[in-house]
Amino acid sequence: MTRVIAAILFSAMVFTGVTDARADKPQTVSPEVPQTTVQTGDTISTRMTEIRSVLDQERHDVSELVILLRQTTDHAERVDLQRRITDVKKNAEVEMLRVQLRYARTANQVDAVAKLEASIKQILDPVVPTVSTSATDQNESGSRR
Repeated sequence: MTRVIAAILFSAMVFTGVTDARADKPQTVSPEVPQTTVQTGDTISTRMTEIRSVLDQERHDVSELVILLRQTTDHAERVDLQRRITDVKKNAEVEMLRVQLRYARTANQVDAVAKLEASIKQILDPVVPTVSTSATDQNESGSRR
């Protein structure tokens, strides 16, 4: 989970081109995002405050669910609580991406917007590959053609 959070925060910095949020002047955007400058200061601290708020809420919600999980012995209830923990984490990740998306749109960062939208879509509606196991796909020995 820590790696995911670090990756998300790092991606926010990469998408905006910010390498040092403490700088008093605009930063040059990294080559991945074709923009000339990005405003630092209030914009970055506001964005990071929003992301931290999402993370704090996630930690709070997961903590409450873990307490319930530890208190129950019912298998079905434990499975439901584990699913709810997964949902909280997934929703927090999506919300952090939406925060980044909102700022990327405001800064007119077309490439970053496209990447963030694709990431959100992949989380909310993942593409599940299908494998055909029909008789026509296999020979008599069971190996694929």
